[in-house]
Amino acid sequence: MFGTDRGGDPWDTYFTSDVVELYAKVFVRSCTMGNITSSFRATGSHPFNPNVITDDMFFPSVVNDILQQPEKKQHSGGCKHIHTGA
Repeated sequence: MFGTDRGGDPWDTYFTSDVVELYAKVFVRSCTMGNITSSFRATGSHPFNPNVITDDMFFPSVVNDILQQPEKKQHSGGCKHIHTGA
């Protein structure tokens, strides 16, 4: 299918058409009702199970909950706004 089909090294650069073809084959094999159902069960979505994802699993995101206040820039007073009337 890939490099060796064209008589080349199997580690040769893939063409866009190769990647699309490979993705299509993988998708068809992996996107099954069993995998989809298993994914919902693993996340606790269906059947609903709020205990599947525990509080300690959220721990890495705790740091992102802290909002930092932007530093206030102090006006030096050295510049004056001049209204030219134009």
